[in-house]
Amino acid sequence: MDEEVEIILQQDSVEVTEPLVADYILPTASQNTLGGVKVGSNLSIDSSGHLSVPVASASNLGVVKAGTGLTVDDEGVLSSDGGYVLPQATKNTLGGVYVDDLLDTDSLNPVQNAVVSLELDSISSDVDDLDTTVSGMSTTVGNLSGSVNSLSGSVTSIGETVTTQGNTINTISGTVSNMSNDVTNLQNAVENLQLGLGETSQHVGELMVEVDDTIPYSQLTEGTWTAGDITISRRGVLGFIICNLEGSLTVPANDSVVLLDTLTSMAVATAGVMTDGSNVIETQVNTSGEFIIVNNSSSSITLTRIVGSIPIIISGDNES
Repeated sequence: MDEEVEIILQQDSVEVTEPLVADYILPTASQNTLGGVKVGSNLSIDSSGHLSVPVASASNLGVVKAGTGLTVDDEGVLSSDGGYVLPQATKNTLGGVYVDDLLDTDSLNPVQNAVVSLELDSISSDVDDLDTTVSGMSTTVGNLSGSVNSLSGSVTSIGETVTTQGNTINTISGTVSNMSNDVTNLQNAVENLQLGLGETSQHVGELMVEVDDTIPYSQLTEGTWTAGDITISRRGVLGFIICNLEGSLTVPANDSVVLLDTLTSMAVATAGVMTDGSNVIETQVNTSGEFIIVNNSSSSITLTRIVGSIPIIISGDNES
């Protein structure tokens, strides 16, 4: 016969005032069966019947959250997302290394960096090269020994060459004697030249009689002069026309002006330059005995000074 019971529903619990079945036994919960459980290790329950799992720590089991590089699927399976890449080990970086094929687990150091393996191969190659070099040096030393023997023979030949050099020294001695004779001949020639120069100097001295003829500025044919003169300085057949004039002389463009026309003793035409103090003045003496100032520029020039000298050749016994 069923018993009536009063069921009171509350927010956090169900209150039964009378048991539903007096002899009911609560089964043990399993994966496929609802039932009762006991609070085991790493679980806790409060006075209200709330069951909790603590947060995991370094020393306690508990619930965890998926961190960086980890994922949890709908069934609660924790997996790595493959984001981490192990770096290759270097001198300054921790990381992974390769196992060298030449080394195995029985070696003292089974893990060998590939770079070290390459270095070992390079050292092995260098040793082979060194062995080849040593063999070549051995051959060279043998050849050097033969060269020393040849050098010994050459020393004997050098002794013979010394004898030949003695003959060469005799030849040089003969050459020095010939040079000595040439020096003597040269000295004689110099003495003869000195005698000739002495005679020539005597004749030049006879010709170089000093005669100066001064022409005052008032006798000049052109220009308005206020001071100065023209001097004919004669040393035998050689001489100079020397000007030192102040005043004014205008020479047209591309033209010339006769400054003095009494130099009839000039044997040949001559030319030279004088100055007005800053510029060059072209002058000429023709065979007619005219002393000319020349202007080759495209504009006329006015001279306020004429200073300088030009050489002349004087013929006959005329002084001017």
